[in-house]
Amino acid sequence: MPIDLTTTNTSGTGSLTLTGTNAVGETSTLNYTTNLALNDSANEVDGSLPMASSSSDSGWIYRPTLANDGDTTTNYWVSAPRDLSRSPQQLQVDLGSSVTLGRVTMIPRVGFGPKSYTVETSDDQTRWTTRATVVNGADGTISSTFTPVRARFVRIDITASYGSGPPTWTQVKELQVFAR
Repeated sequence: MPIDLTTTNTSGTGSLTLTGTNAVGETSTLNYTTNLALNDSANEVDGSLPMASSSSDSGWIYRPTLANDGDTTTNYWVSAPRDLSRSPQQLQVDLGSSVTLGRVTMIPRVGFGPKSYTVETSDDQTRWTTRATVVNGADGTISSTFTPVRARFVRIDITASYGSGPPTWTQVKELQVFAR
């Protein structure tokens, strides 16, 4: 049975939503985004990929999976407070398979986000290659663009944060990964 499709393109965000309705009124929605790190599943801790993880966190409310849920209005990832033994702090996304990527955007909680960090990639979580370095970055959204590479894992290795000096209690709303 044919399905009529209505498309909605959210300008400037790199996303596309397709909603189809069949003859009996049942609807289905397909969401597409260019953010390779997005995991917008209803259950963010179900193990579906892409999956965010971190070197530390501040508990259930501030888990790393909130940094790739596609919603900057939800809670956010927060590294463990005052834990200087875990320096640098790391926020990582497992993309599920090796993909081509060339830009990583970090959206912080202003006043508490990363100030200095490296963007690193890996295929095996053992050997990491630095793709970009941010030193004394702006207290806001930062996009790091680099020559496109293939990798499965992307992480930011945080060495300093706003509001806390050492990378303790670092807060990131979204970590986005794009092909370019």
